[in-house]
This record gives sequence, C-alpha cells and structure tokens, in this order.
Amino acid sequence: MCFVRESDAKFILDLRTDKKLKRFISWTSPSVDEQVYWIKKYMEREKSLKEYYFIFEDAQHVPWGTIRIYNLTQDDFTIGSWVCLPGDNNSIAIKAWLMAIWFGLNDLDKKRCLLDVRKNNYSVLSYIQLFQPEFIRENDLCKFFSLEKKNFQENQKKVINLLKIEL
Repeated sequence: MCFVRESDAKFILDLRTDKKLKRFISWTSPSVDEQVYWIKKYMEREKSLKEYYFIFEDAQHVPWGTIRIYNLTQDDFTIGSWVCLPGDNNSIAIKAWLMAIWFGLNDLDKKRCLLDVRKNNYSVLSYIQLFQPEFIRENDLCKFFSLEKKNFQENQKKVINLLKIEL
C-alpha cells in the first residue's frame, strides 16, 4: 500500500464513479480537477497526522483500490473509502483492509476501529462479522460497528486461514 497522491486522481475517480462500485460509497464529483483538489486537501490532513488514504496494489504494483483511515481520536479511528476493482482473485482488497486496520490499531496505537457499512452491502457486512464487531447503531443508510483491538487480533489469523489468504 502507498499513500494517495495527486497523480492517483484519475484512478480514484474511475473507481468512485463506476456504476457498480459507487453504490456503497458517498457521492463523488466526476471532475478530475475536483478530485485533485480533494487530494491536495487530504495531503494537508495527512501531513498533520489526521487522516491516511491508501492505494493498494497487486504484486506487480498495479493499483487495485483505495482504503482510508479518518476521524482519528485518542482511542479510535474510522475506516472507509474501501473500493476495489472487480476481479480481485488474490484477495488484494481483504489484505488491504487487514493492513489498514493493523496500521490503525498498532502503528497509530488506537484501541478500536469504527466502521459504517451501507445496509445493502451484504458482502462487507458478512465479512466484518468474522471479526465480531460490536453493533452500535444504524440509520436509513448504514449500520455502524466498533471493532476492538482484541477482537481484531483474536480473529485475524482465523479469518486469514478461513479465506486462505497469503500475506
């Protein structure tokens, strides 16, 4: 994984405006210039250690998707903007999710990861249940969860083995 940079704007825009992929994420302007501007503002937040936005790649360094850590507090962070190209046969998206949460819980020394998942995103809702997050609440659009560091650590190896993932 690597940090998002302005040169990633077109790739991110293509992901975020894809007809199928955009169903589970917030609206994004189709303007490359607006995406570049957003990335510039993000890089300011990154520099002040307030947010981290990653591009994840395959072994040949071909970009496959994005994931973001934001809303950092003393004890927790939110993970989102998890979008991946279709056809991920090597579990690249899951590896990126695991790495991003590891980064937040260990490198940033947080106690929990907060998740908000669109109610109709059944595959992600099923996946995160493997980690036994605590259900917090829901609204018309999303379900909200809290994943404690202990639950992540206890279930990470089980999930890796269950899904036959090589890290």
